[in-house]
Amino acid sequence: MVMDDEHSKLLKLARYNRLFSCDSRSELASLLHVSPVFLTNILYIQKPENLYRSFNIPKKSGGIRQIEAPAESLKEIQSKLANLLLDCIDALNTIKGNDSNLTGSFNNTLSHGFSRKKSIITNAERHRNRKIILNTDIEDFFGSFNFGRVRGFFLKNRNFSLSENIATTIAQIACYNNALPQGSPCSPVISNLICHSMDVRLAKLAKRHSLYYTRYADDLTFSTNKRTLPSEIAIENGSRYEIGSVFQREIHRSGFSINHNKTRVNFKDSRQVITGLTVNKKINTHRNYWRLERSKCHYLFMTGDIPDDGSSTDLASKINRLHGRLNFIDTMDRHNRVNLSKIEQHLISHKSINGILKEDIEEILLGKENGKNSRTKKKLNSREETFSKFLFYKNFYNNQKPLIILEGKTDNIYIGCALERLFSHYKDLIKYDIKEKKYEKNIKLYEHTKRARYLLDIHAGADHLFEFVRQYDKRYSYYKAPIDNHPVILLLDNDTGPKAIINFLKNTLLKRSGIDPKNEDFVHICHNLYLVLTPLNKGRDTSMEDFFDKSVLGTTIKGKTFDPSNEKSTGTTYGKHVFSTEVVKKNKNTISFASFRPILDRVTAVINDYASKKSSS
Repeated sequence: MVMDDEHSKLLKLARYNRLFSCDSRSELASLLHVSPVFLTNILYIQKPENLYRSFNIPKKSGGIRQIEAPAESLKEIQSKLANLLLDCIDALNTIKGNDSNLTGSFNNTLSHGFSRKKSIITNAERHRNRKIILNTDIEDFFGSFNFGRVRGFFLKNRNFSLSENIATTIAQIACYNNALPQGSPCSPVISNLICHSMDVRLAKLAKRHSLYYTRYADDLTFSTNKRTLPSEIAIENGSRYEIGSVFQREIHRSGFSINHNKTRVNFKDSRQVITGLTVNKKINTHRNYWRLERSKCHYLFMTGDIPDDGSSTDLASKINRLHGRLNFIDTMDRHNRVNLSKIEQHLISHKSINGILKEDIEEILLGKENGKNSRTKKKLNSREETFSKFLFYKNFYNNQKPLIILEGKTDNIYIGCALERLFSHYKDLIKYDIKEKKYEKNIKLYEHTKRARYLLDIHAGADHLFEFVRQYDKRYSYYKAPIDNHPVILLLDNDTGPKAIINFLKNTLLKRSGIDPKNEDFVHICHNLYLVLTPLNKGRDTSMEDFFDKSVLGTTIKGKTFDPSNEKSTGTTYGKHVFSTEVVKKNKNTISFASFRPILDRVTAVINDYASKKSSS
């Protein structure tokens, strides 16, 4: 991991230096990984009005917000520009050493909107449990950044000082109707760059008066544990507060205006809200927000639909929005749980204690509030239980594509590359979009994450998937919604790894049948769940790596040879992770994946078998 971090830092430094030395549009296009012809066509051939779609969305506070959404072609360039600038910010922080918020480092605790590793949660956390909180907004935030201001920043800012040609091109990519449009992927990062000097000055002002300051896009927040706010920041005028002269002067100096209608002060004895989150004791949403999302989940589980929320009648869109809200609530709960006692933090800081891995210690502590302190048994709280049921519903009960669960990330890479190379033989599994010049899978490869492990008991590695298989029928039977799904396929190595699963099937589903899953093309376990094992080789166990040619397996990297029994590298060997990324993925166009056809044939057979079962039921 340390090596990966260092490699990432070097890549970002290289990208920053390349931008700094860019002098032509073609050089910038190369840095953005687009063709010069494509960039020129978007900027000079296409009409700007044809590259944006305007629509309005309602604001929570009332009124409407106009969104200028770029066309996919322009959005691609803007996204790549945003990533380039974020890499430049990381590179600058590496150069400056992240020494302080107030010495020019961009990686600070001041701006939390649209920044890497920042969110409305980290923004709110800075002001949690304070006596007084002041919130206010900048008027017409994105509209305050015109073409000249954007171009001038990249020309004159000492961290960039780009050539006129490059600064102009960046402003052309970013601006529409002489402003940074809301809806563009690069508007937030550019606005953060330009606002940095204002953030530094406001942070200095806050520090002088023992206040805390943060900004989330156009939302400015000050907080304090003192009894009153200083007059430089805010002045009480009857039943309301007005922005102080010093604070207002800094805002005007930065080229902005305050939206006085959104200026408010909240004290500790009232509900304190920052960017929609309460911050009195811990970060939270309003209880009615959670109740509404929970009721939507229950309705979905029982009926297969979600009540109309006024924004769309498309069920897939409503499910995705519900997923986003549940994920946000879950992220917030996890954030709060990180605020453990010092003893608990000390435990987590150690890699292992008495043989218990760090991640298991975290799970023990995260489950502690529910009275469970076991490595193998943990009880989810009510929010986690609902989110777990939702994830099971979306991924397994009502999956919109056949889902393949492999043993880990390396196997995902193998199968993904094999599908692309063999796509002409498996057009039901994958297709190639000639216009977009990219592959689109008709199946989904399950992505193992730490959170899924916690919520769904789906662990990487065949030996860890036993509990998922054992509980599948019980979990599946909870839902009453109409079923229109696809198979869920456990695709595992045919070795000792899935021993527990195989024995379980022999003692239940296959009892007295004499069938051995190791010799079968597939086994239908229950509902839409199937087991597929890699084909045996003359009666011998196999793993995914056995289906590569010996020449591929014999690839040396910096004098090291491949050891398929290890995920990580040693002094003389490299493991599966390096093999999957540096050998297979990088050289997929020259590697033969013909030996993977028997595996993919079994996947196709499962899909056909489930389709047949659905049509006959």
